[in-house]
Amino acid sequence: MEKTGEADKAKADLQAKEQQKAQLQSRRDERAARFEEVKGQIQENEQGLQDNERNINQTAKSIQKQEIAKQVSEVMFQKLTKIVR
Repeated sequence: MEKTGEADKAKADLQAKEQQKAQLQSRRDERAARFEEVKGQIQENEQGLQDNERNINQTAKSIQKQEIAKQVSEVMFQKLTKIVR
């Protein structure tokens, strides 16, 4: 009887360890999946930042061009005003 009890205890211990191992593996898999998800989000965010930077640069160039055009038109207006007088 003693051997049967020891065998049952060993079997129960082994099953508990296997269950614990399966739980740990499941948690590891969940963390790995979450890591990949976050990694993808970071890549998307980095792409978004690059797009934003590009848009900001284009906007700054457009503003510069508009400012130059404004200055040129003001100078031309002043010259035309002098000619008309």
